[in-house]
Amino acid sequence: MDTTAPVPRLRKSRAKATKRITPQQQLYADFRAQGLTQGEAALRAGYANKTSAYKADKNPAVREHISAIQRLAQVKTAYTVEMSMQEAFDTMEFAREKGNPMAYCKAVELRAKLSGLLIERVEVFTADLRSALLAASKRVVEVSPGCYDVLTPEHVADTGSNEAGSTHDASANGLR
Repeated sequence: MDTTAPVPRLRKSRAKATKRITPQQQLYADFRAQGLTQGEAALRAGYANKTSAYKADKNPAVREHISAIQRLAQVKTAYTVEMSMQEAFDTMEFAREKGNPMAYCKAVELRAKLSGLLIERVEVFTADLRSALLAASKRVVEVSPGCYDVLTPEHVADTGSNEAGSTHDASANGLR
């Protein structure tokens, strides 16, 4: 009774390497390909300790079996740019048939992004919030003096104040 399983071959160039692995090694490789750690895969495959798992993980035939499983999963679950472009095109056609210009525009935008024509850019910079707050408070005072209290540099610098130096009473204007 033969208890070894052949290593799956994906390319003809590897036909010479007909190394076989045991059913326990195959189980271990299956669990590793699913993303389990060496220790978890070893315990589930029936190994007595992690040292055995380490040895199995270093076996070239086991490594090849894990790689073969992972390549097969990649092929089965591949979602390519071509597939996405086709779906966007189908969406464009559906939107055109149903008379939905916004959906059509979004599908065109998606196709442009996928093809690299549109690139979203984010600009990151450092802002001096204290100066911006002072400038904003001065603009408010210039527009409508007397309606709002002015934030002075002392109030902005005082980070311990919850009210930011405001003494404006909302109830004085009838607001509650």
